Amino acid sequence: MHVIVRLVPPTTLAHFATDGTLLDSTLELSSLLLAQHGTSQSTIFALELKASELETLVKTTQLQPRPAPVVEVTPHTSETLTQMFTEWKKSVKGQWSSVLAEWAAERERLASAREE
Repeated sequence: MHVIVRLVPPTTLAHFATDGTLLDSTLELSSLLLAQHGTSQSTIFALELKASELETLVKTTQLQPRPAPVVEVTPHTSETLTQMFTEWKKSVKGQWSSVLAEWAAERERLASAREE
């Protein structure tokens, strides 16, 4: 055996050692990738199953008749309508009286401007 080792140059032995280390690293990486692939496949399968369940749920929900929306109608008595009308009238009177006051002031300014 010593004879064979002496016949192989030291650089070739170094290459064998480096190649062996690279081969070990490659095999380790391959094992890791295979494990990740298995985990990914499990995740994909679980997600496809959930998507299928959701699609089924959507289809069954769309096929069910929808109830009509509930709308509450409060009947307006004449008293309520009268109150609403009275409040609206007061609001309009308040706004109108301020406009009338502005017009009166403007007329006075115009009259005093004519006198000057």
